[in-house]
Amino acid sequence: MQTLIERNLTAFACLLSAGAAVIALNFPWTTFLSTILVWTALRAPKDFGFGHLVNIPSSRTISDAVYEGLWAAVAIVVGATVLFEGITAVVWASN
Repeated sequence: MQTLIERNLTAFACLLSAGAAVIALNFPWTTFLSTILVWTALRAPKDFGFGHLVNIPSSRTISDAVYEGLWAAVAIVVGATVLFEGITAVVWASN
């Protein structure tokens, strides 16, 4: 039973990842800004953020959390874009 659940969760995680990548491609600014917001909320110090509730270590300052969130957002948007542009190039080249 555990193996069946693990396979289903893996498939569900893959579907969520694919959906997130599609959203990142169709709405890059929304993805960019929401990633910064969520990352900042999770990594902000205990007085401001809520990451400590789910055992995520806090940054020293809010500025550090925002800086990390900025780079996380850049990585997500650029990574999804490069991935799908690469797939598109391969599909076009094969036709």
